[in-house]
Formats: sequence, C-alpha cells, structure tokens
Amino acid sequence: MASGSDDFKLILWDPFVGPSRNPVRQTLSTGHQGNIFSLKFIPFTGDSILASGAGDNQVRVHDATKAETIHVFNTHCGRVKRIEVIKADGFSSVNAPTPPLIICRWLKTSLTWCGRPARTVW
Repeated sequence: MASGSDDFKLILWDPFVGPSRNPVRQTLSTGHQGNIFSLKFIPFTGDSILASGAGDNQVRVHDATKAETIHVFNTHCGRVKRIEVIKADGFSSVNAPTPPLIICRWLKTSLTWCGRPARTVW
C-alpha cells in the first residue's frame, strides 16, 4: 500500500504487520513541490515502480527499490488530480490534470499525447 500527501513524500506501508510493529516499510522523497494528489503502482513491476501526480503540475515516476525518481513529466498546465494506468501493458498512463485535459504517456518511449475530452465526466 502507498500514500503521498502535503509533505511531498511517498510512503510505502505494510498493512499486514501487527499492532506492535511499525507499518511504514519505506519513505521516499519525490521531488514534488506541491501536494501529492494521486499515486499509482505501475503493473508488472512487482509493486516497485510508482507514478505520482501533484499540485506542482508534474507527474513523476519513482523506483522504490532504488529510492529514486526515474522520470519527470512537466507538460501539465495545471495540478495533476488523477493518474490512471492502463493495465494492458503497464507502461502507459492516462493523467487528468486541472483544467480538464487528458494526457497519455508511454513510459518506454517517453511519447506524450495531449487533448481535451469531448465532455467532462467527473
């Protein structure tokens, strides 16, 4: 389990430890300069790669095993409120920043596509 928040850090938790042990497995500095609003594990990475979106208009991809940020995407014009990962390949993400905009990224090639939805659903 993972969380991120106002301190710009990402925390990996072990939800199955007993009450006498600390459930925090790891704390990572993300490099974000704004509140973290969304965090997703990238499928097929053994829960070691995570993407975070924040109020600093960035999406950052982190490798928890190396405790480092491996990709930074600065193409947002507003806060990143939601990240969704396409589970078919584990290397594509769909981001929904504010104002309504859809940005698709392919992590293997760093290609980016950007467009506005026909209508806003959320």
